[in-house]
Amino acid sequence: MITKKQRVFYDTLKVRFKGEGNPMSGKKHSRITRKRMCEAHDHPPTKKQLAYWNRGTIKEPTIKQLVWWASQRGAGNPHFGMKHSETAKRLISKKLKKYYGDTLTEKQRAHHDRLKLKFIGMGNPHFGMKHSEETKTRLAEMKRGCIISTETRRKISHSLMERYRITPYYSKVMR
Repeated sequence: MITKKQRVFYDTLKVRFKGEGNPMSGKKHSRITRKRMCEAHDHPPTKKQLAYWNRGTIKEPTIKQLVWWASQRGAGNPHFGMKHSETAKRLISKKLKKYYGDTLTEKQRAHHDRLKLKFIGMGNPHFGMKHSEETKTRLAEMKRGCIISTETRRKISHSLMERYRITPYYSKVMR
């Protein structure tokens, strides 16, 4: 329990270290310091951080990190079994739209279209490979009992038709 005197002290520290009063104001942590801070928190670095820090080499996670990540999945996750309320969902959606933007600009849309075309056919990393029988049965089991509405089927069909019209190879096949 924090006493009133301690609370006053913490509040004065908060005010003193805000904005220009903060000793790190206008400064940045070095690459090595950021890496150490990330390792100290025992959370996985992002792909961008890995690429920047390792310069092409991928660092294997430690046993401690793997155990921690595994403990946060399924029943070990603090949010397991809970659902967001409708108001929370709206708030999250609003924040994400504010951060990422509600709609894409023409430049962003063109970039997304280029990326889509890049991964179709031979550009796909899974091109030429086949699923094993075990994987096929596992995927079939996951889909079994799934009921897809007619509206969803229509949307899937429409998106597939649009995708194949865009691709040069499939546009020749479709004619």
